[in-house]
Amino acid sequence: MLDWWHGLTAVKMVPIKAGLAIAAAVLLVAGAHLAYTKREHVLRRTRDVLLATVGVASLCCYFNLFHFHFDDYLHQWDIYHYYVGAKYLPELGYNRLYECTVIAEKEIDDGHVEHGRLITDLTTNDLERVDTIVADPARCTDHFTPERWREFTADIAFFRSLFSPGRWLDEVLHDHGFNGTPVWALLGRPLASAAPASHEQLVWLAAIDPILLAIMFAVFAWGFGWRAACIAAVWFGTSYPTQWMWNGGAFLRQDWLVLAVVGVAMVKRGKPLIGGFALTYSALLRVFPGFIVAALVLRYAVLWVRERKITLSRELKRFAIGCVAAGALLVPASLLFSGGASTASEFVTNSRKHLDTPLTNNMGWKTVVAYDPDTRVRVALDPSRLDNFGRWKDARRAVFEQRRWVFYLGLVAFLALLAWGTVRAPDWAVLVLGVGLIPVAAELTCYYYTFILILAALWPERPLIGIAMCITSAATGLITRLAPWDDSRYYDMSCYVLLLVIASVVVYRVHNLRKKDRVAISHRRS
Repeated sequence: MLDWWHGLTAVKMVPIKAGLAIAAAVLLVAGAHLAYTKREHVLRRTRDVLLATVGVASLCCYFNLFHFHFDDYLHQWDIYHYYVGAKYLPELGYNRLYECTVIAEKEIDDGHVEHGRLITDLTTNDLERVDTIVADPARCTDHFTPERWREFTADIAFFRSLFSPGRWLDEVLHDHGFNGTPVWALLGRPLASAAPASHEQLVWLAAIDPILLAIMFAVFAWGFGWRAACIAAVWFGTSYPTQWMWNGGAFLRQDWLVLAVVGVAMVKRGKPLIGGFALTYSALLRVFPGFIVAALVLRYAVLWVRERKITLSRELKRFAIGCVAAGALLVPASLLFSGGASTASEFVTNSRKHLDTPLTNNMGWKTVVAYDPDTRVRVALDPSRLDNFGRWKDARRAVFEQRRWVFYLGLVAFLALLAWGTVRAPDWAVLVLGVGLIPVAAELTCYYYTFILILAALWPERPLIGIAMCITSAATGLITRLAPWDDSRYYDMSCYVLLLVIASVVVYRVHNLRKKDRVAISHRRS
């Protein structure tokens, strides 16, 4: 048994996770069948024990059965970006992290720099040579006081020591920099600035996310029931896009998800003021959670048009107050502590740049629209170019431009579907279904797809949605055996998730229609 455990690898974890997701689906199908045949009492306790076991096992699988990254708990790569990016945000902004790192390295190495070395130019996300950068150190040092520059250089020396020379020189500075919002830096910056970078400090910082996740699942159970929380755990722990390798063991990377879950749960439990505040805070941390709130705005806009008058319930007013309060408190505070309006402007520019940079692990409707088998990575990879993926990126942009109308047509169609599906739903259910707007409207890297777990909140009322979540999770793992290249994998996974969110809206609405018909028949009989 110990030999099996010690022999686990990331590749071996994939079928284990898929098997758990399939087991969860079978368990839920059995429960749904028993409920349909009015035999919910049959093996109820056994089924509950099995569901709890699958939920806990799924969470353990998120941590790769406590192998974490199979060499360390810490995600050193990610922490370098978010620790240094947050701590020195006023000096680095969103464009100078890599070039200032190289200039600091020049001082550390007494003026020696590898000529011809490549790093990512964070103003364009294209690779550039460092020669012109090191020739003009003032482009970085002028943004620092002498004391802050010494601190920065010491931190860079520490982070560089965590990586092998090859990985540091050829990989770490080829990423896309620090991307936390100014509001994220409100908490991230003081935490990173608490002490000079050290292994002990990074361990403490990386412990924040697991604590937040424990709180999140406790709130999920409080808001929607422990069984629904188990289904959420299945998605979180077994789906391929959300695996630990992406940002597990990192620094404050799950805060937005926790706040989104808290926000929806608070609305469900009759606390819309806190719910509005939490959801807006989540949106200010990662922007795209704002689509969850947008779904509620859409539903009320449709209702007001149909009724030809604007009516605001007490709950809706309190929710809106919570949203406004979050923006009024957090946005000015972030500007004050992160470098002012110029930092906010840089963040907007940085976000636009990322939206225009295709990545092989992107997911969403835009990914589906822009995918073309004739220009996939396997075909378009070009080792002769400075950026091996440059030809693929250009082709991906060109294909999307040709099909942009398809993207917008699909977005409008889903908005119409969402408006139809949520017209009679309570506010909390509208927010849950609003999760589906994220993959349709936004193109995100795969690891953000943890937000799909929020759909599990609908399982107590719509069992088919929980079953579909588990099947989809299993499919995301199984497809990796058939699609070895990332862009093809995540295209397939995008299709699965889009089918899931569309089916969730349809199932929710159709169930409501059937319920309405049953009530009407009952009235006629009486």
